[in-house]
Amino acid sequence: WLARRHFFRCLIAVFRLHQDLRQQQVAKALGLGRRSCLRAGLEAWREGAAESAWQQRCLATSHQAKQLQKRVLTWFSAGVQQAKLETALELHKSALKAKVSGWLQEMDAAAGDA
Repeated sequence: WLARRHFFRCLIAVFRLHQDLRQQQVAKALGLGRRSCLRAGLEAWREGAAESAWQQRCLATSHQAKQLQKRVLTWFSAGVQQAKLETALELHKSALKAKVSGWLQEMDAAAGDA
């Protein structure tokens, strides 16, 4: 619980820093000039926004990969446990079949002797 809360706070801090960076980039782009530099500023802002979106996607993908790794390990562990249970069940079934078969043979032998 504490680790998740810490991770969440770190993630929020990264997003805040990223927002500050974006605001600085926008301020820098708008400070380039008025009309003649407006297009260059907008282009710089677009590039900054695209870079920001790319970084956010990379961060989200990294987070998703970490979470998926945790889930896959859990799923793998559950699968191994299920396979062990199924193997044990099959062994138990075959032992029961052998025991019942032995009883039936004994009953047949006893009925044949009588």
